[in-house]
Amino acid sequence: MFLIFNFSNLQWWKLNTREDWVQFLAMSITSAVVLFIYYRITVHSRSEASAVDRVNRRFKRWAEKDSHYYKNVGLRVGDADIVVDNLLVDKHGILLGHTFGRGLEAYGDPDEPFWRIKDAEGSELVPNPLYEAEQMVHPIQRALAAKEIYGANIDGLAVFADNFAEPKLFVGGTPKAITLAMLKKFFDHRNSTKVTIRDPAKVAAALETLFFEVPPKENHSQRKARLKAEKREKKAQAKAQPKEKNKKKAKKK
Repeated sequence: MFLIFNFSNLQWWKLNTREDWVQFLAMSITSAVVLFIYYRITVHSRSEASAVDRVNRRFKRWAEKDSHYYKNVGLRVGDADIVVDNLLVDKHGILLGHTFGRGLEAYGDPDEPFWRIKDAEGSELVPNPLYEAEQMVHPIQRALAAKEIYGANIDGLAVFADNFAEPKLFVGGTPKAITLAMLKKFFDHRNSTKVTIRDPAKVAAALETLFFEVPPKENHSQRKARLKAEKREKKAQAKAQPKEKNKKKAKKK
């Protein structure tokens, strides 16, 4: 029986016979197909939604048993609100997590309202999730106090979960901004901190009264289309500026 890939005699790479050519072409086509499939899987798993799922699975794996988890929810207290990708309530406190599914580099400071995220497709200015979480601490504490819940620790967490490569973070060295590979170490530390919530189920139920529905995370194709549209708009604005300056000069003359 004829075998396409015959590794018993590795002389076929010299391409001396018709069979050598068949094996070489078959190997090349197979390799190309495998690489294409891997590329498609990798690209489509680089979406915000896929990243949130990856982080949430690790939350469930490494957090303590009596913890409560929520994915892609909004919290509103009066005029203050926040959208979180991964919300965790355990005996150590409340964790307001945001997941970056794309972004190989991040720049900013923990106290700045915005960070700049970069990858091969460009860069964009995004809200700093740690800053947003800090703005929600007092409103959430007031809402919990109304239900006679006091002393709960509230923290923000930014997880960079781009699976293309390990992201590089230049955000002031804060331990609240980590990569997916650092999440296990984060939970090891968190699970050893002091208890601030005696009844996580009660706190989780109180937070659920503050929930509001949020739209699903954008997928890879949606993000790509959005970034392209933003680039086109910037180019159009850049072209329009010289024309406006010329018009002003003409009026002055």
